[in-house]
Amino acid sequence: METPLQEESERVRQGLLDYYKVAVDRQKLLTSLNAGALVLIGTFLSDIFSKSDLNLLLPIIGVPIGVFVVLSLLFFGISLLVCTWLIEMYNRAILRLTEHLTTRSEVSVRSGMGSVKQDFEQNERNSVRAGLRIAASICFLLGFATFGLAASVNLLSSLE
Repeated sequence: METPLQEESERVRQGLLDYYKVAVDRQKLLTSLNAGALVLIGTFLSDIFSKSDLNLLLPIIGVPIGVFVVLSLLFFGISLLVCTWLIEMYNRAILRLTEHLTTRSEVSVRSGMGSVKQDFEQNERNSVRAGLRIAASICFLLGFATFGLAASVNLLSSLE
């Protein structure tokens, strides 16, 4: 039979592991979206835009559509790399957490469980991971927006 302290320890351990697993799943989803966007753009680029289309200027700012296509590929690529790095960081955190909590005795759990929770909360708030999560999402959105803008201008110019 488990003591209340062991139950609390297991509850905290499971909560932290669940958090990291959800974070990894989120990054896997964004990684899949980025990779899919890169593959689709690469595959159908010549079908969507002809060489002359890539030289069309955007009406307001006068920049060729091709610049936006290249920017979208760049943003998707950066987001893909950051997501892959984040998955590795979270997997290492899961491993450290699992090793840290499973190798502790009940006495050390009693004295240290609060510090584990505090360390976790401090790390997640102030860590590089928080900035990278935001950067990956912003790069994905910028890639989506720049390609959407280029495709929209191309479509509108073909209607004229």
